Amino acid sequence: MVLSVQEWQENPAPPTEEAALPEVSLYGDGRMIVATAQSGALQTAREYRLTPGKLRAVYRQAARAGLTRGCDFSGDVLDGAGMVITVHTGRGPQKTTVKVPWGRRSGTSGKVVGFRRSLDPAHWPARDFSVPPRPYQVDRLAVLPVAALEGPTRPWPITEVNIQGTRLCTVLRGQRRQEADVLARRVSPATRWTRGGQAFCVVFRPLLPNEPDCSALERTP
Repeated sequence: MVLSVQEWQENPAPPTEEAALPEVSLYGDGRMIVATAQSGALQTAREYRLTPGKLRAVYRQAARAGLTRGCDFSGDVLDGAGMVITVHTGRGPQKTTVKVPWGRRSGTSGKVVGFRRSLDPAHWPARDFSVPPRPYQVDRLAVLPVAALEGPTRPWPITEVNIQGTRLCTVLRGQRRQEADVLARRVSPATRWTRGGQAFCVVFRPLLPNEPDCSALERTP
């Protein structure tokens, strides 16, 4: 992992926004995975392959913005929207936090916001990529039951998913992952499910290459 960008609209996040994909995840082999609009209840992403030259250029831009040192620009703001940019260096991960509003920032925090706005591969020229972009290919899907408001429910069909205990997260692979993928695209994040007398919503979260299991999904703005 070279860098990641995690944004949030509220703090704490609503239950159906738990474990959201990072907006940007950049890896040392040039893979850049960018979160895209949800397909039903399924979080989705697009995968880009940066050329070695473009990868180095992005890292240099991050360094010029001060992101290899890390800083907290939250000030006295305790909640609300914001972002964390994490850059991995020889000294370990360096985290920079910025809270909204972003528009009138100047100085170092303004450089951070400017870097974030430039990190949009959909508007980069084709020469920056070694292969054409494609939808992120998911081989492991984390399924997380979360609290639900009152309302109508439908029966939960995938028995392998854990809905009891303290670690409400299950990673599905193979055929079960495919079934969950199809199911997620047909419903909304607010769909209420029931099993064993319990009602819940479900977060469908693809795991990234650096995320081995559910333990990687702890949210840390």
